[in-house]
Parts: sequence; structure tokens; C-alpha cells
Amino acid sequence: MKTLRSIVAVFAMITTIAVFASDDDDLATLHKKAAAEVGDVVALNKLGWMYYNGEGVAQDSKQAVKWYLKAAKQGNVKAQANLGWLYYKGEGVPRDYEKAAKWYRKAAAKGNPPAQYNLGELYSQYLIAAYEGKLAYRLYRRTALKWYLKAAKQGHIKAQSQIGSMYYQGIGGKYQKDYKEAFKWFQKAAVQGDAHAQSMLGKLYRFGKGIPQDHGRALQWYRKAAVQGDIAAQIDLGWMYFKGDGIPTDDSQAVKWFHKAAVQGDAYAQSMLGHAIYYGYRNIVESYLWLNLAVVNEHERFLKEKKTLKFRDNLVKKMTSAQLAEAQKRSRRCFETNYQYC
Repeated sequence: MKTLRSIVAVFAMITTIAVFASDDDDLATLHKKAAAEVGDVVALNKLGWMYYNGEGVAQDSKQAVKWYLKAAKQGNVKAQANLGWLYYKGEGVPRDYEKAAKWYRKAAAKGNPPAQYNLGELYSQYLIAAYEGKLAYRLYRRTALKWYLKAAKQGHIKAQSQIGSMYYQGIGGKYQKDYKEAFKWFQKAAVQGDAHAQSMLGKLYRFGKGIPQDHGRALQWYRKAAVQGDIAAQIDLGWMYFKGDGIPTDDSQAVKWFHKAAVQGDAYAQSMLGHAIYYGYRNIVESYLWLNLAVVNEHERFLKEKKTLKFRDNLVKKMTSAQLAEAQKRSRRCFETNYQYC
């Protein structure tokens, strides 16, 4: 009898919704809402997802939190992972890394790869900031590695790439730098298209770390990452062509790759582009434009020796007043248009 009353109540709710459906909610969305009211955890999570993404309803992160929380408390793994994400991003709730970790742990313990990866991110980047000392640092880095490994073994590409980074950097204790292990994990992610892993493979081949040095393969992997917009790969490619590092020098290729990184706002790339243009083409106006942007973007803020600043100021001594005015005007326009018009 109790079951019958529940069915009748839900039917009445759906009928009422069908009559008073608003412009913001389509009928399918409201059917899910009705199901969610009586505790369907799949529908609860789906409703949270719809509110978060604004699918069929007005986007509302607070409503997303509400529905995710209902499902998460009933053990829905996806909802727990989604709730962790909202606390991590501070969307619909105040940002809270501890609460994010709480919900990620619940989902991660049940084998959810995104939650395992994100928990690794929290331990390696954010939770560790609250603690001081080498012991805490090592402990949190090792915990991060544990969760990255769980996700990576399930094929999570970003986790594989992060493990490569951890072995490349080293975390102390029994986990010192291990370039061979770094290569192993970078390769797993790189062949699946991860740009960071591809860039790091290029670096390992270029300097012969963990593998025999091979500039040809370095160039190959750098290119794969660079065409995906990876700034580090673009800069390293530019540097190889600029200096002739294992390959013939090529001013046009150096300028090309430095430019791709420079227009993404990277101050070091802007500095290198200014140098490459000057030494390769003796274009004093164009060189000043990019060197000035590097200075404006505080490329040497933490450096004792201000080489870019000095180089730019030395160029001024070689410029006419008209050239300087043009270079400053173009530099300002480039900066104000977010590098659209340089």
C-alpha cells in the first residue's frame, strides 16, 4: 500500500509539472527532477550535472551542489567525484580543498579514475601548501603519487603524465629523480596525445636523460607537443633552431616557434623572440616590440641580472625617435589587444 501511494504521488507530481512546465525546464528535465525527489541516485546526479552545465535548465552551480550532495550521500560515485570538483573549483560553494579531498577520497576509494587523479592533484599542489617542512612535503608527494598510480593503471592519461613529472623532478626519500621511470610514464601518455608528456619526452631525448641522446627524436616529440600549443615545447624548439642545438640553425624556424609561445603571453618567449629577430634579421623595431613586452610582463622580476631590460635599452640607443615611437605604439597595441594585433 505504501508503494502504491508513492507511485500515485510521483504520477501526480509529473502530471502537475507537465501542466506548469516553464520555459527554462523542458519536460524531460522535470521528469528527472520528479524521479530525483524520491531518491533515484542516478537521476540526482544527472540533475546536478544538468544544472552545472545548464542543459535543459538555467545554469546554477548552487543547485548542482544541492543535487550532487543528495546523490553523494547515498554513495553515488560520480556524484562524489563531481562534488569534489565543485569544492575544488569553488563553484556553488566556497572553495575548500579539504572538503574537495573528502569527496574525492570517497569516489577514489571505489576506483573512480578522475577522482583518483584529482586527489593526486590536491595532494601534490594544494593540500601540501598548508604544511611546512621536508617531511610533510615528502609525505604529501608520496600520497599524490599513490593516487596518480591508481588512476594511471586504469589508463588515465593525465595521471600517467603527472607520474612522469614526479619521477623527473624527484620527491625525496626513496623516490629520488628517476629519468628512466619518467621516460616510461611520459611515453605512455605521449603516444596517447598528451602534449606535456610529448614535450617532456623531447627534453629527455634532447639531453639524453634516462635514454641515449637523440636530437632527431627530440625534435619529433617537441613538434607533436608544439602544434598542440604547448608553450614549453614551442620555446625549446625555437631554442634548438636559434642555437643550432643538435640541428642546423634556422632563423625563420626559431622566430616561428618563439612567436607561437610569445603570443600566448609567455614573457621568456617574448624575450627570446626579440633576440632572435634582432640577430636573425636586424629588425630593430620588431625586436624592441617583443623585448619591451617581456619587460612589461616582468620576465626578469626575480632575476638579479636584467639582461632583457639591458638589451632593450641598448637598442634604444640605436633607434631614431620615429623608430622608437613606432615600436612603442605597436608594443602597446599588441599588449592591449591580448596579442591579436602585433
